[in-house]
Amino acid sequence: MARRALAQQPRIVPITYQVADTFVRRAQGDRLNRRGHLFALAAITPIGQMAAVAHIAHPRAWMADDAATADVACLTPADPDVHTQLVRMAWRITRFLGYRRLIHRAPFNADTTGIRNAGLGLAAVDAHGEYAVWEITARPRRWW
Repeated sequence: MARRALAQQPRIVPITYQVADTFVRRAQGDRLNRRGHLFALAAITPIGQMAAVAHIAHPRAWMADDAATADVACLTPADPDVHTQLVRMAWRITRFLGYRRLIHRAPFNADTTGIRNAGLGLAAVDAHGEYAVWEITARPRRWW
């Protein structure tokens, strides 16, 4: 039973900016912002189709652009479990690249179950109450 469940989970693979941009244009109708692009991840179903894409970039807000923060700039709509896997893998890669913080700005009324399951916590809500900022921060290292 557990083996069947594991076989049906999507695989997370790195993809190029062009592939991510094409998928987002087809899924959402808008384009990715090329400025600040770090990497992109895709969730591939067992039959070989892309289920969702996560685009990781430098933060758009100047207040968050401190050279230690990466931003999940685009997360296409998908199952919350797929979002959890994408964000967890993005966090692992950003930590490996030397970043200490990962943020995601999402509409306040959006389903954020997958984001919360990945370990991101609510950090702030904008003044108009339209967007919420979610973040996960690396634990400080002890040097003694």
